[in-house]
Amino acid sequence: MLVRHWMTTDVLSVTPETSLLKCKKIFREHPFSALPVLDAERRVVGLLTVEDLRDFAPRSHTGYEALEQLNLLAENIVETVMRPEPATVPLTTPLEDAAIFMIDRHTPCLPVTDAEDRLAGIITEWDIFRALVRITGAREGGVLMAFVLENPYETGSLRGLLAQIRKQGGNILSVLGSEKDHNCRRVSIRFRAADRETEDAIIRSFAGDESLRYWSRDGETHSVHDTTADGVLEI
Repeated sequence: MLVRHWMTTDVLSVTPETSLLKCKKIFREHPFSALPVLDAERRVVGLLTVEDLRDFAPRSHTGYEALEQLNLLAENIVETVMRPEPATVPLTTPLEDAAIFMIDRHTPCLPVTDAEDRLAGIITEWDIFRALVRITGAREGGVLMAFVLENPYETGSLRGLLAQIRKQGGNILSVLGSEKDHNCRRVSIRFRAADRETEDAIIRSFAGDESLRYWSRDGETHSVHDTTADGVLEI
């Protein structure tokens, strides 16, 4: 998946000469946390965030302070406050690479540029969340089952789990994995069946499986193995 498939394309932007008062109005009327700053050729030359604006003109507490704040914002332009030469990513960047970049840089968004280095969109933390929900299939409901498997790709244990679910009428919605330690991986499988009775039968078929850690459906999670003395799930 590339950022071009998940980015926000309807992006409001400003220029270095835009007044900070106008930017304040934009932030107040739209759910944005940052505004790309573009030059005359729509190339990204800066980034202005809500935090930058608040730091420059702190929230007022009295009527006189509010008037001073408005004057301060009206008299200054974006160029004096923006973060110059912000990091950007091209349209062809894998979504996970953009997410890592955002985490490492502690930034809530990244402007996305086309082949001519012009603004094409913006990828935000909310776009990442939206992609995560789609990837996991969470919107489609069903049952989520979590396992800890030893060398699943070498032993074929993952393939066996999937085959067991399919054989009983389960439709696989997503399969996700992450490393637990050197030899084991956490694997979550989300599936859905034609009816609840079929889903229940599939769940029961894993009752003796030591690799199963928990299963979840309709917002309720049921632990199976790996709980502490206090009943806290550890996976």
